[in-house]
Amino acid sequence: MKSNRQPLIYVVLTLTCTVILVLFTDVERDLMRKLTCDTVDSIAGPHSDACD
Repeated sequence: MKSNRQPLIYVVLTLTCTVILVLFTDVERDLMRKLTCDTVDSIAGPHSDACD
């Protein structure tokens, strides 16, 4: 017998696995570097070597 909560459980498990994968990959680090370097570039002007 299929319950109404089953699709919700699948969604929660999928989101949880996705979050874990993102946290343990370079995606988060690269995203934060891109956001930080864009902000620094707009404030400081010249491109920094730390943002390469």
